[in-house]
Amino acid sequence: MSQALPEVVQKVLQAKAERRKQLAQLPPEEKLRILVQMQKWARAVHIATGRPPTPVWNLEVLMSRERKTQDSGIITHDNP
Repeated sequence: MSQALPEVVQKVLQAKAERRKQLAQLPPEEKLRILVQMQKWARAVHIATGRPPTPVWNLEVLMSRERKTQDSGIITHDNP
């Protein structure tokens, strides 16, 4: 006995699926920026609630490592 989802729920699920497709198309650098922003939010929540702060990746270090890897000629999944 399955019932159809309400129209508003269907629209939310459709929008969620479309957003995921958009995010999947982003370059890895932008995905990292989004991830670091979420880490900052999580850290702020932890601090505000009295819990130990969570680590936040240093995006500049990550990006410089990627550039060094590409410049060295090492083959990675992003540098075939």
